[in-house]
Amino acid sequence: MAVIDIDHVTKDYGHKRGIFDVSFSVKKGEVELNPKNWREV
Repeated sequence: MAVIDIDHVTKDYGHKRGIFDVSFSVKKGEVELNPKNWREV
């Protein structure tokens, strides 16, 4: 079972297309976040 499921996403920035028809899924335990490596911007 996917905890994140993205299907056919398209994103335009003004008149330019930045992302076109992206699909993916993430199952529980596939991604681990390590906040010690994060930095402020």
